[in-house]
Amino acid sequence: MPIQRFASLLFVCACMLRPAPVEAAAPAVVAVSGRVHLQADARRASDGRGLADVAVSNGVDIVRTDAHGRYRIAAVPGKAVFVVKPAGYRFVAGSDGLPAFWRTLPADAGPAATADFVLLPGATGAPARDAKALDVLLFADSQVKSERDVDYYRRDIVEPIIGRHPAALGVTWAPGRR
Repeated sequence: MPIQRFASLLFVCACMLRPAPVEAAAPAVVAVSGRVHLQADARRASDGRGLADVAVSNGVDIVRTDAHGRYRIAAVPGKAVFVVKPAGYRFVAGSDGLPAFWRTLPADAGPAATADFVLLPGATGAPARDAKALDVLLFADSQVKSERDVDYYRRDIVEPIIGRHPAALGVTWAPGRR
């Protein structure tokens, strides 16, 4: 019996000596500022004219540019800051050929960072009926789990509405997926 008591006492002491769990530190926040401005065409440099009321986001918060195209938003290092494309404009292509609408902050970013964005006049795709209008279809919670499901979704859900709806953009939202 004394060995069992000793073992129990040893277990209790070990539990008491175990270091307290360390709470994860909140991620550092970077103050990101910059401008969203207009470039007359794809071959010329920006004319410097800022675009007002353009939405800029960190994936959680959304801010709008001021009258001179300036914005300021808090963001987490290693995460992206991006512009929500306004109707009637398009993004310049980045070095990879993709639209340059986001900037990923370096993981070791200091307390402040700059991210400027350039837009070109003229929308791609179907012409907008109104410079402020943008019709979007949101397909919510599609529950696709395999390539077969994606094929069904494309064939039986998306294809039948192509050309029958004035939307210029369709987005599928799957909550909880990463």
